[in-house]
Order: sequence, then C-alpha cells, then structure tokens
Amino acid sequence: MPLNSSSTLLVSSLAPSSFETEVTFTATVSDPVVGDPNLNTAPIGTVQFVADGSFGFGTVSLAAITSFITAIQSSTSIATYTSTNTFTAGQSVTITGFFGPQAQFNQTNVTIATATASSFTVNGSYTAQIQVPLTGNATSTSASMAQASTTVLIPGLHTVVATYLGDATPTTGHTGSVSNTLTQQVINVSVTDVVEVPGFALISTYSTAGDSSLPPQAQLFAIPSTAAPVASIDLLWNTLNVAFIGITGNNGVDYQPGGFNTGFISTSGSGIYVIGNGFTVSILLTLQAYDITQTPIAGLTSAVQITIT
Repeated sequence: MPLNSSSTLLVSSLAPSSFETEVTFTATVSDPVVGDPNLNTAPIGTVQFVADGSFGFGTVSLAAITSFITAIQSSTSIATYTSTNTFTAGQSVTITGFFGPQAQFNQTNVTIATATASSFTVNGSYTAQIQVPLTGNATSTSASMAQASTTVLIPGLHTVVATYLGDATPTTGHTGSVSNTLTQQVINVSVTDVVEVPGFALISTYSTAGDSSLPPQAQLFAIPSTAAPVASIDLLWNTLNVAFIGITGNNGVDYQPGGFNTGFISTSGSGIYVIGNGFTVSILLTLQAYDITQTPIAGLTSAVQITIT
C-alpha cells in the first residue's frame, strides 16, 4: 500500500550564533494533505540532524505540535482561537475541550486559515460568539516537530540538514524526506572587542500588539561600506515578519564561481554576518527576503554598495 509523502523544513533558533552558544535546530515534518493516497496524519518516526555532511548531533523522535487555547470567539464564518502556538496556515488540526453552547469550537482535522504566534483561525459555519475566556487544546494532524541543540560548531559557516527517516506503517505512514540546507554562521567573539558603554536610563513603554499584521520589512547595512581589500566587513540586517534572508552579489572576481552567496539564513528580527576576508573589488550586495516556505517575498529586497579602495 502506498504511503503519504512528507516534507521537512529546518530553521535555526539563532542566526548568526556565537562560538559555544547553544543553538537549537527545529525540523517540522509535514504531510502535504493534498494528493495523499491516504487520509492525512501527523508524521511519526525519527529525524537525524547532521552538520557539514558528517557531524551528527542528534537522532530525535518526532513530537506532536500542540497548543493550549485560552479564549475563543467567532463570526458566522470564522472561528478565532487565542493560543500561543507554532502552527502555520494550511496545517490541519483537531481541537477539543469545549462543551455545551461552545461545543461548536470542537473540530476534527480542519485546516488552519491564518496563524500568528498568539492566535489562529478556522473557516466554517458558526453561531456568532463574542470572545470568552475558555480553555481547550489543539493538536496538528498534518505536521510534527523534532529539535536538536549543539554548542560545538566552531567559528565559520556550517551547513545543517535534517533527514526524516520515514514510517512504514500501512495507511498512516510516510515516506522519508530531506530538509532544506540551512547555513549557520558561528562567530568567534573576542573579549578584546568588548567596549564598556557609560550607563544610562530610559523610561518608556511599548506594545507589540499587531506586529504580525504589519507588512514584511527588510533592510541591509554594511560596516564599513568602504574598506581596504580583504578587510573584514560586517553585514547587518533588520527584518519584520520575514522568516529567511539570502544575500548575494557578484563582482566577477571574488568567491567564484557564482559570486558571493550566503544561502538561506533564518532570521527573527536582526542579525549579523561577518565576511572575514572581505572583498578585493567593489561589489553590490542584495538581500532577498523569504517567507517560512523559503519562497521569495515579491519586491522585498535591500541593496548595499561596498567600495574597495
């Protein structure tokens, strides 16, 4: 009997990371839902994490992706669940724990329409309900997760891959899959570079409410932007609602063939990429922003000119 296929997405908890700082790599293994020969199920089995092609740092069993719901509300067509979660739109979930008039919020193997870090929605037909603080549970029926951590990657660039080994159980099993290749940069932080900053005080308040609804943003900087040949250059970026970035450039001389290319770098706001040997010829570098599926976000690029003198 044929098995459902699978796909594996790998992300890093910290990019770049400092030498001897723990980095956690998360692999999400998903059932594609559409086109399966069998009913979709959350994959089970194990995931192997390997750095640089040979350094294995974990063989980990997949765990269910769950969330604890703290409040519910609905219009006649959309149910909203308040919940800290790691779901993504398109995943399937089963929701339990509601009784009486709120039993309509119990749902089996339904598709998430939208998801943020603090809530998710499911389209359907409902009786309108104002928000009420009731608790329940949601479990993904199309994806599972495994994590492995390490502190021993030496300074430099490392490629990390997660391989799902598959599950041969008839009807509910899945074929194996290999994740995207993630480039992890590790920086050697020297204590001689530490600068003591005079103390100051800041009194302020802020709110992150609504950040997830803002359009994606990304900006690239180079320090310094004018440098001597082979001098170290730091690339810095700020992003909002962007999952990955990639920085490329080709001056026809350095990092040939193909030119300079960081590969995919996971990001959750800001980061730094150190080019230890810099460049020998001036170059234009371009940052491309990507969503969680590593699809380019249309029109979201940022460029910086580095002049070599």
